[in-house]
Amino acid sequence: MITIVHPLLYTQTKFEAEAAVKAQGFSNLSIFRPGLLDRRVPGADKRYLESALLTVAPSTKASTVGYAMAEDATTEPASELLECTSTDIKNLALAHESRNNAGIEDSTPAAPS
Repeated sequence: MITIVHPLLYTQTKFEAEAAVKAQGFSNLSIFRPGLLDRRVPGADKRYLESALLTVAPSTKASTVGYAMAEDATTEPASELLECTSTDIKNLALAHESRNNAGIEDSTPAAPS
């Protein structure tokens, strides 16, 4: 049986999930929207279609998202709600790397070069 899924279903589902989380009334909330995630592992990747798409489409490395989340979790929140696009995520990851290279202690590993 072939199931056809509307291409906007993922976007609609993410929007509804974010709205439900926002409605919970957390004192601080960070939402990360990296766009296309680059989850490739050199030498171990068997996702050929995804790898081909990543060569032509803008993407964000999964590790970059992790470092951005670590930076967000280890610094004082700038506001109650933080909504990060791929550019914001890359900037947070760079800030995390800078803090680690400056010898500022936290519990996360340094970002790869």
